[in-house]
Amino acid sequence: MESVIEYREYVTAWAAYLGACTVLIIIGCLWTSGIRNTYIRSFIRLVASTVLLLPIIHEDANQVLVPALVVVVLGAFIGNTIAAVKAMNLLVLACIGAGILSAILARLINGFRAKRKARMEVNMSSEISDVAESEIVKGER
Repeated sequence: MESVIEYREYVTAWAAYLGACTVLIIIGCLWTSGIRNTYIRSFIRLVASTVLLLPIIHEDANQVLVPALVVVVLGAFIGNTIAAVKAMNLLVLACIGAGILSAILARLINGFRAKRKARMEVNMSSEISDVAESEIVKGER
């Protein structure tokens, strides 16, 4: 019976943590929406989300995942520096990967926007030329 209670507490703790992270990510997205540069905006958003959401395996129990940020912060205060350093190394590697991924995504987003803008300009120019031709025909009558 004790393992069921521990499992429920584990799931409840993760649910509370993920709920808090969701709120922070939404606030962060609203806060960074004013940044015009797509590369910087996506870098900040993706790296911050990675820092908040990256789980690592607990050093004592192999079946338990814990947030890496919590391990780093608590390891620094409690004195468990070995676990904190391992979590920090993993966190740094994940942030580097998130930075690379954000650059790729920003490049794709900018390419998509450029193609959509070009299509809109072509459509607008064809509509303008259709109107211009009809005005010319009306003027000749």
